[in-house]
Amino acid sequence: MMAGTGDNSRKVPKLEDQWTSDESEAATRNGKAFNAIYAAVMADEFRRISNCEVAKEE
Repeated sequence: MMAGTGDNSRKVPKLEDQWTSDESEAATRNGKAFNAIYAAVMADEFRRISNCEVAKEE
């Protein structure tokens, strides 16, 4: 959940109390996904996965 306006603006994280309900739900789902992945792979592989911004990135 990032705040910013215009193409040249710097993206900064929103405070959690400023999140919309959709952003809050997305953060919850993201946390659950990370927990599931962490439980399924070794720590070094998890670090490699967690540094990706999109699923297809290597």
